[in-house]
Amino acid sequence: ANNSDTYITHEGACAACSPLDQLAVYLAETDLAGPVRNCALKRLLSNSLGLQCLADLGFRDACLHIWNYNAAHSGKTCTLPCAFSSSNNQQSGGANYCKPFSACLLWWTCDMNLLGCKNTINGEPACSDDTWEDGVYRLSPCKQCDECRSGPIFKKFSGRTRRNSGLPSAIVRPPDQIAQIDHYYGIDLD
Repeated sequence: ANNSDTYITHEGACAACSPLDQLAVYLAETDLAGPVRNCALKRLLSNSLGLQCLADLGFRDACLHIWNYNAAHSGKTCTLPCAFSSSNNQQSGGANYCKPFSACLLWWTCDMNLLGCKNTINGEPACSDDTWEDGVYRLSPCKQCDECRSGPIFKKFSGRTRRNSGLPSAIVRPPDQIAQIDHYYGIDLD
């Protein structure tokens, strides 16, 4: 982004959700979890209903499809923890889907499939320790499952996330995980 007409809108490689019209969707809704969860439920009735629901939120083209895949994959692999929890953060208690198996002292303290979170992003763990350790940034079991099992693919193919775009989120995250990006592009909207 060395050209004066070029603006950085997120960190990392560009992908399906990098276009500015998709940034507008993220900017319009601080918490996409609820609306996308509703689309995932519609998807259970029909894939086309789920896609239309995501399109109604403003997602387009490949970005729409990675969100649809993410909803389908999380629905398939995280049914149990998400059936009982729709919260974003949970300071303690519940299953630790993000906890790496190597950090489990007792087999029942990890992911219920006994494998822990083996997924990685470019060789790094899919989840940071704060997602599963007790504290203000600990995710609910549902969000941990989604982050471990669907997060790596979503991040790779979407390009844009709230965190790497520096956008506020309904999920409480450590400040050092949120990109410092100013979304003012020299356009006066008044």
